[in-house]
Amino acid sequence: MISETHLLDCENLPPEMAATFDRSWHFVGEVRADVIYMEAICKGCLQVSQRAREVGLLDSAYWQRPIIKNQVRTVTMQRYLFFTDDMIEVYLYFGTCAECDGVYWARQGPPFNRARCLVTA
Repeated sequence: MISETHLLDCENLPPEMAATFDRSWHFVGEVRADVIYMEAICKGCLQVSQRAREVGLLDSAYWQRPIIKNQVRTVTMQRYLFFTDDMIEVYLYFGTCAECDGVYWARQGPPFNRARCLVTA
């Protein structure tokens, strides 16, 4: 199965993917449906927002400041087609967060399509 380490040596790798190999990628999961794009919740922004909310709750209790609301940021992940060594078509979904530069990816789950096969006579 294809993973982010398999992409290091791929030809025609999209530049937005190649630029993010120095950061850790967060695997969202396998997608069974044939969708063009998907969205994921950014865990990095969610943790920062939860910490800010906790600080806001403490501040409002002691200093009468308004509570900071929890904001959820979503990452839009575009679909890219890749081929494995066995000539199986696999769609990868990839996106980065605009706020914290978190990298998220998912892959298509089974059933898979075979791109081509070699038949010898």
